[in-house]
Amino acid sequence: MRPIFGEQNLVNLSENIHRSDEVFDLVLDRLQATDFMLQKFTLTCDEKAFKKRLIAAGRPKDRIPRCLESLHLCETTDTVRIDTTEKTVVEVAEILYNLMSVESQREHRKSLHREL
Repeated sequence: MRPIFGEQNLVNLSENIHRSDEVFDLVLDRLQATDFMLQKFTLTCDEKAFKKRLIAAGRPKDRIPRCLESLHLCETTDTVRIDTTEKTVVEVAEILYNLMSVESQREHRKSLHREL
């Protein structure tokens, strides 16, 4: 399978992730010829957990306030939001898997209904 994005674009995406609608547009433009089902999720957490995660990830201390200011932008996205504040990575993965499975089943039923 060929990667959709080069390393340059992945870096760009990670730096601009708070502009999620632009990120989605960038991704979707590259997937136009592909058969897929779009499911959009935003992983959120409270400010205290976000700051702790930024520090643990090695984010420079002078950039942390700017990151915290952008936290509210997650509220404006047209996505399913999942609060990850008190959750482990495994718990979040299970939530995402379950949500995607349910949506996949719905889409499959719709396609079967259309074929009838």
